[in-house]
Amino acid sequence: MFQDVNRIAVIGNGGGGKSTLSKALSEHLNLPWFEIDQVQFGPNWVRPPEEEVRQQIRDMIAQPRWLIDGFGPYDTIQERFAAADQIIFVDFPLWIHYWWAMERQIAAHLGAKRLGGRDDCDLRDVNKLMCQSLWRVETEIKPKLLEDLKPYVEKTMTISSPEELDEFMAGLK
Repeated sequence: MFQDVNRIAVIGNGGGGKSTLSKALSEHLNLPWFEIDQVQFGPNWVRPPEEEVRQQIRDMIAQPRWLIDGFGPYDTIQERFAAADQIIFVDFPLWIHYWWAMERQIAAHLGAKRLGGRDDCDLRDVNKLMCQSLWRVETEIKPKLLEDLKPYVEKTMTISSPEELDEFMAGLK
C-alpha cells in the first residue's frame, strides 16, 4: 500500500479521525506529519497572520516528504493537491462528524488529552464554534473541495464511513 508515495494530503471535515489516521499513516510510511492546526492557531485559538500561515504551509509543501493534515487557507489546499502523490479525503455523513467531534469535546471536558491540534488550545469553550465550523465545511467548503479534487481522481482515496476507516487502519498493521 502506498509504494513510492512521499507526499500525502489528508483533508476532510472535523471530527472524522483525520489526526488518528494521519499519525498512523505517518508512522507506517515514516513520513513527517504536519498538522495545519499547529500553524493556523496560536495559543488560546488566536490566529496568526494569514500570510504567515500560508508561508509555513508552503514551506511544508516544499519538503520532499510529508503528510499534511488539515485545511488552512484554501489556496494552500489546492497547492497540496497539486504537489501530493496521494490525497485522502475523509468524507463521512455530517452526523458522524458531529457525533465524533462531540465525543472529543466531552472527553476534553473530562480531562482527556486529544490527538491532534495544539495543546495550548482548550476545547472546552469552543463547542458552538466547532459545530458552526462543521456545518460551514459541509455546506460551503465541501462542494468546492469536490470540484477541486476532480483533476486528481486517480490519486484520491475517499474514506466514506467509520467502517472504511477501520479497514484502512487495520491494513496499516
